[in-house]
Amino acid sequence: FQMCGHIQKIVTFNKQGKVQALVQFETAQEASWAIERFQGQNIYSGCNTLQIQFSNLSEVTVKYNNERSYDFTNPNLPTINPHDALLPRATHGALGGFPGPIGGRPAEVVGG
Repeated sequence: FQMCGHIQKIVTFNKQGKVQALVQFETAQEASWAIERFQGQNIYSGCNTLQIQFSNLSEVTVKYNNERSYDFTNPNLPTINPHDALLPRATHGALGGFPGPIGGRPAEVVGG
């Protein structure tokens, strides 16, 4: 996604059995370029087709910078919730590690 513009925030999560992501670029034009470039593309040959659209959210909220979410505009966020410090942590997120990759409105990315 970085080839399309400056990524500000990203959050990944599971919803309805699919890995989804919210990606916020610096401008709506950059988000549009990402949608044009990646809509319908496969993550792996013949599978995990991306479904990308503008989100209904006006802003992505990131509470922690870790393998599931990252706010490039605020690199000083904590990596975990202090209340979860004693819980085991995954070593890799659904989309790999961060940092890696909308102003304007966020885009929803669904791989399935």
